Amino acid sequence: MFGSYAITLKPLLTTVLSASAQQWKHTRHARNALLTARTFCNKPNNTEEKSVRPPPTYSGQAIYRNEKRPTPFDKKVLLWARRFKKEEDIPETVSYELLSAAQSKVRVMTCYLMIALTVLGCVAMVIAGKDAVRKENTLVKRNLERKAKWRAEKELEVESLKEQ
Repeated sequence: MFGSYAITLKPLLTTVLSASAQQWKHTRHARNALLTARTFCNKPNNTEEKSVRPPPTYSGQAIYRNEKRPTPFDKKVLLWARRFKKEEDIPETVSYELLSAAQSKVRVMTCYLMIALTVLGCVAMVIAGKDAVRKENTLVKRNLERKAKWRAEKELEVESLKEQ
């Protein structure tokens, strides 16, 4: 009656009975002992052949569940990533893996472009700064001229108030 179950219960019972009293004080230890005592890969004793179930048949749309119809932006991304030469070459449905790989490639290309533009901007600022130093057009000189202009305007206002 319990032939096949007795074999699988034997390791469980030995683990449960061999556990110390301290382990059973905490329910977590007891639960772990029960979970680890299960046999995972043991085959049942009866070696009767079981009928193999045929793989499930899919309805029409379930076949295309890993594919997506690309949006116009997705099509542009696929073209930028050089996956296709023309927009007409892009199929009606595209796999998520292909689209994800194309997006990653475009993301990396965008990062490289931003890095290059940042470096070019830095070089342009260095060149502009050195050119300004050669022409003696520094920020300090500009600030002194601006403050002198403000003082002159203030003096004109004060004189015009005195005359009235």
